[in-house]
Order: sequence, then structure tokens, then C-alpha cells
Amino acid sequence: MDSKLRIALLLDSVFLPAWEFAALKRIVRSDHAELTLLILNRSQLKQRSPLTAFWQDRNNWLYRVFNAIDEKLFLHETKALTLVDATEIFSNVPILEVKPVDESGKQHFSASDVEQIISYNLDILIKMGFGDLRGDVLASATHGVWTYRWGDRFKIENGLTGF
Repeated sequence: MDSKLRIALLLDSVFLPAWEFAALKRIVRSDHAELTLLILNRSQLKQRSPLTAFWQDRNNWLYRVFNAIDEKLFLHETKALTLVDATEIFSNVPILEVKPVDESGKQHFSASDVEQIISYNLDILIKMGFGDLRGDVLASATHGVWTYRWGDRFKIENGLTGF
């Protein structure tokens, strides 16, 4: 392969879980891909009050206590979900701040935002942020939008987890 894959990231923040940061470092250091664009979500996320969050998570209290004890006793490395400042990776990458239009839980980008993204001639968009994307942004990269969805397959809209 003569040229590198041109990759853009769809993120909610430059503070990433440690596992995402490690994966992105491997992409940046590889001989096969280059980070061409960073697309940051500028919509306001709804914040839950700590009391509401505590109450809504009441079914997991016992697990959280067990997990805290387990981590104190046995975890000696960085936790995979610890937030890491990833600005060092993005120092030479152009940033496009986008405020997606939210319609009934589905998000899409304005035509001008999609045109800007297309102008970068991207091969792949990697989605590690934003909500349920729809519209022309999904066709703005040659090989489409890749996403990783993890967690409870019954809570995810179509029941599919993984890539």
C-alpha cells in the first residue's frame, strides 16, 4: 500500500478512556494510517444530579462496593476507563467542532459540516462519541463510519455489540 489511510475521529471530548487512548496511539504511530481530522461534539449533554444518578444505579450498589474493594486489593495498573487527556495525539490535527441537530434521539450534521468533512478526503471515520448518527455524514468517508459498541446487548438499540 503506497498511501496511508486517512482517518477522522468523532469524539465528545479530548478526554478519553485509557483503552481508547491506547488504541489511538497505535493508529497514530502506525505506518498504515494517519489521523487527518478530529470532529468534536459541541452539543450540550444532559447532566444528571449526583442524587439522581445514585438512585438510578441502585441495582448495582453491591457490585460497586465489591468492585471498589477488588480494585484496591488487586489492581496495580491504570484502569481501562480512567480518563486520559489525549491532546498530545491531536497537536497537529485540524479540529472541526460540530453541533449536531438532534431529532427524536437521532443526530445529523448540517450540510456545511458534512461538506467540510468531505473536503478532507477521508477513508474512515471512527466514531467514539456523538449519539445515534444519521444522514449524509455516514457517507462522507470512503469506507464509512466505524464504531465500537460495548456493554449490555439488550440495552443497545438493535442488540448488536462490538464492531
